[in-house]
Amino acid sequence: MVIIKNKQTKVNIALLTILLLVVPFLHLGFSYYLSSQMLGVSAMVLLIMTMGIQPRAALLAAMGTALFLIKAFMVMRSYDSHEIALVIREMCCFMLLLLSIQQVSYLGRPDVLLKQYKIFLYMCVAIVSLQYIAILSGFFIQFPFDWFVMNEKTLEGVDLALEHGTRIRPVGFYGESSYMAFVMVSALVIFLSLELELKKVIWVLALNLVTFILLGSLAGMFAYFVVSTFYFLNSMSKNSRRGILTKFLFFGVISCIIVAGLLNSSDYAGRLTSVLTKGDIDNSIYIRYVMPVLMLSEMLDKQLFFGYSIVGFPSIDNALFYLLLHYGILAPIILLVLMLYVRTKFLLVYLILALNFNGAYFAFDKVVVMSLVVGLSIGLMRLKKWQCDERI
Repeated sequence: MVIIKNKQTKVNIALLTILLLVVPFLHLGFSYYLSSQMLGVSAMVLLIMTMGIQPRAALLAAMGTALFLIKAFMVMRSYDSHEIALVIREMCCFMLLLLSIQQVSYLGRPDVLLKQYKIFLYMCVAIVSLQYIAILSGFFIQFPFDWFVMNEKTLEGVDLALEHGTRIRPVGFYGESSYMAFVMVSALVIFLSLELELKKVIWVLALNLVTFILLGSLAGMFAYFVVSTFYFLNSMSKNSRRGILTKFLFFGVISCIIVAGLLNSSDYAGRLTSVLTKGDIDNSIYIRYVMPVLMLSEMLDKQLFFGYSIVGFPSIDNALFYLLLHYGILAPIILLVLMLYVRTKFLLVYLILALNFNGAYFAFDKVVVMSLVVGLSIGLMRLKKWQCDERI
């Protein structure tokens, strides 16, 4: 366990504040490496440098690094400098995520975090609601498109979509609905790690539910349902019989609302119908699930056990399939190394769900978010356990 001095406490709080502040602006900047995400990465590096490295995290980081180096060695035969650089970058992101979790896990004031979460949640509800209303009115509210260093191509098609009346969804602070859903699920996991009283949990879950329905993200809605279900089942198993019936009834009501919302939404219904029938498959679902499965089958037929080359690699809007297709048999081992460090069931569920969203899993922006979620949640769980021991 890391012993933290008073002076170090102030440094940690300052760096943690920077990390929390950059989250809504992760994809903004002048270029990929001159952006808000790199400010967050810098704060994480400083945390690691000032607090030192936990031996167990260092050992697992070394194991994961070896796997990435195997892939880099395989790539070197193609003499493609771009792909080699990509593998090295993702290796650095893996190490950064693993090494920063322990450092981020220090948290002195959970009540401060709760206030910050509420502010962030209200900001999310406001921006998504405004965007939804604006889209119905024929215009789009967002940061200037040229400020984005990722997903800017998605945003470039907004004007054309509005002109022709084709499907367009709110995207929140980012360039894609799925990414906004990923960040909201991430924030929800931290909130639920506090295990607050039921009334507050109900209010937060209700606000999240409305926002997810407006976003129209199937991956986000699925993650929301799994996270809330796991939370209630875990909470029921820990508590006495008192209040369990209330929680069970609330869970049933939430489930009915979700189903009703999905069935009554033409967007959700149309996309789900395309999956369940033999009709035209929604393009987003095809790119995210169908095409990667076909590519995996082809990869096995060609005996490409270490994955495809990134050269000419099509866009894969699913982090899990991207890892499997790019790293082959190394991908599940890399993920296993990460999971071995975390071990907490609730956080393992979150890390698995994060694989279902778009964007590379080991990317700077994702690492900033996931290290905050896992680190802060571990810190909160540790603090709660300490408080319970004190009462005993």
